[in-house]
Amino acid sequence: MFTKKMLFVLAFSLLLTSTSLFSTGAVYAADDSASNSSVSTEDTTSEDLSDDLAEDYADLDPALAAEATQLLDYLDQLKTIASYEDKAVDTYNSFRYVTSSNRKKTYAAMNNTVVPNYTKFVVGLKQIKPETPELAKIHDQYVKAASLQLQALTLFKKYVSTPQLKVATLKQANLKVDAGIKMLKVYRDNMDDYLDKFE
Repeated sequence: MFTKKMLFVLAFSLLLTSTSLFSTGAVYAADDSASNSSVSTEDTTSEDLSDDLAEDYADLDPALAAEATQLLDYLDQLKTIASYEDKAVDTYNSFRYVTSSNRKKTYAAMNNTVVPNYTKFVVGLKQIKPETPELAKIHDQYVKAASLQLQALTLFKKYVSTPQLKVATLKQANLKVDAGIKMLKVYRDNMDDYLDKFE
């Protein structure tokens, strides 16, 4: 039987292990050493989690139980758009090392797959409106982090769009990546604090 905290950490980690944003320096075109980490986990549906909640939270304050249900709804909404981010990140990571011979192919991937899919992901994030004010505030941090990552990807697409690679554009992209990573850390830390209330 899961403890309350374990239940939410499991649900949350199912999303974050597959939807982690880019690692530090991910837009450095000449660095092909980083990889997208993903952890395989057993499939757990929101229905399974809801059933566990019903048992686990039978003695819980009704307001907190309602908030727990809203959290699961939020996680379900994130899960529905996670495939866009996964596709963008996986494709991006397959073109990490840019040379003159693969620049055109990298640009095509950025233009046709990476930026469009990550744009859909960010648009989907913006459409999620958590009912709980505290969760809504935390979610806004995720939207900001992902928006910074999208700006970085757009700059990287611009970087590989011409044969004359401009280092200044790459530096701008890297600054956006770093800012997005910092914001994502804030989001995760605040989400961890939020989950503590369900212990």
